Amino acid sequence: MVDHAIAVLERLQVGAPRRRGRPPRWLAERKLEVGGASNASAPPVGPDGQPVKRGRGRPRKHPLPN
Repeated sequence: MVDHAIAVLERLQVGAPRRRGRPPRWLAERKLEVGGASNASAPPVGPDGQPVKRGRGRPRKHPLPN
């Protein structure tokens, strides 16, 4: 029984490969609590100090006529 518990703890220490996709909400909140706020989620700021708007999604196949 103790050997099984040690094996599980060693497996947890090594860690699992990173999974694709968005992490669950509880895991994201836990990382913020443990590691502090990340700067990766801050919006990019332009030279004038205003946030830079970024496009979302795929670009259009055919641009709109002017």
